[in-house]
Amino acid sequence: MRIFNIVSLVVASLTILGTSTIGSVAAPQTAKGKRKATGNGKVIAYLPDWTLGDSYSVSNIPWNKTDHINYAFGSVVSATVVNGFDSSKLKQVVEAAHNNKVTVSLSVGGWSGGKEFSNIAKTASGRTNFVKTLVALVDNFGLDGLDMDWEFPASKDGMICNSVDPADSKNFVALLSQLRTALPSKILSVAAPLSPFNGPNYAPSNSVADYAAIPDMYVHLMAYDVN
Repeated sequence: MRIFNIVSLVVASLTILGTSTIGSVAAPQTAKGKRKATGNGKVIAYLPDWTLGDSYSVSNIPWNKTDHINYAFGSVVSATVVNGFDSSKLKQVVEAAHNNKVTVSLSVGGWSGGKEFSNIAKTASGRTNFVKTLVALVDNFGLDGLDMDWEFPASKDGMICNSVDPADSKNFVALLSQLRTALPSKILSVAAPLSPFNGPNYAPSNSVADYAAIPDMYVHLMAYDVN
């Protein structure tokens, strides 16, 4: 079965920023005051690595209100190097999350961590080496999945230093397909703008069929830019 689920970040994915709650979520209140998603819904939180410290620790995370965490971010340095996060913090988060029946993905890229996405994705060897690197991260940290946050394929709307190529979107699909093959039972998601990723003419594509063809992939819409 092919599933192309779309989750709006403005509703179901909320960043934990040094507070003991995850904000207002449209989920029923239980007798004990806990909020959890019901049915097929999920409460997904982006947890920035840099927010964890003396004033906000893993023990402050409201696990009873969280279904899944995207740990942000792994910076893409090359096909073989993804860094920019504290390994010990990630290990603590994964252990605590699993103890509370919460799943964890590493969010790869982000606004400032995706400079080399285009250069890596444009060649078969680059994609293969990158997938191997990501699979190793999943295995080493006991992650439940990956959240691919390329901002943005075939677009100059990202950081000025980002590599850009007209074939970025096509190459991103190839990369995601290879990731899904390498991690068939893991969570795979992408963070995306409200408009489709750009096509070869550097304008939003009129089709998302290639992305929709990737089995069991979630799309997190970055709807927080919409008034």
